[in-house]
Amino acid sequence: MLGCSLASGLGVRDQSVGRIAAKTLEADAVLFKAKAKARIDHAFAHLPKVEAFRPDLVILSSGNVEAFVHPHRIFERALERFAPKGWHGDIGLDPRPYFSADPEKARTQKRESAAKVFLKNVLIRPFGGYTHMSAADYESHLSRLLDELTEKGTAVVLVGPSPVSRYYFPYSRRNLRRLEEVQRAAVVGRPRVRFVSTFDVVDRRTELQADRAHPTVAGHEALAAAVVDLLSVEVGVEVGTSADVGA
Repeated sequence: MLGCSLASGLGVRDQSVGRIAAKTLEADAVLFKAKAKARIDHAFAHLPKVEAFRPDLVILSSGNVEAFVHPHRIFERALERFAPKGWHGDIGLDPRPYFSADPEKARTQKRESAAKVFLKNVLIRPFGGYTHMSAADYESHLSRLLDELTEKGTAVVLVGPSPVSRYYFPYSRRNLRRLEEVQRAAVVGRPRVRFVSTFDVVDRRTELQADRAHPTVAGHEALAAAVVDLLSVEVGVEVGTSADVGA
């Protein structure tokens, strides 16, 4: 499995789309190379290991990290100087996907998460922000990655970005849709590549975690079912062969 926090199963541990799909397919071996904040261009560093593993299938999750809008770096520098450490960096104002089981700790976490999101809106809505990658650069990296993965006969299922909350991630929804369009276009003309839309598969009302971005276990189960359906109906990867999940 290649990709970002969706592929790595942030907040759901071993119940991620890749692990569920691999179990359903009874994969003989699985390679996971996914982590939070991983951009599409970071996947190239893993290609030697992927090639050595010789997977029948790669599940690639991508789009969120590149599309999310962050407050301008001048505000990030101010937060690094005056705010607590947990507020620093490009994801310092992102909401928490889940909270502590301890009620008192959870209340504190929820208050802090709400304050971060409020400040993010205060900084982004009037002044705009920045993203980690333009649509044009994303298209270039994605095309190259898909070509390198499929040139040796590997099938790829590309899982698109999440249907995030417009309040929790201001101005990001349009960018996410734009990169989803790039992904849909990239599938055309590549017979070994198929696309699963997280926007279409995951119910954003009931199948997203507290940050309104990362799927719950139910959301990952829905994505895994969509992946498996594609394999049996379109891609033609034989059930019971090895699967590669991650970034």
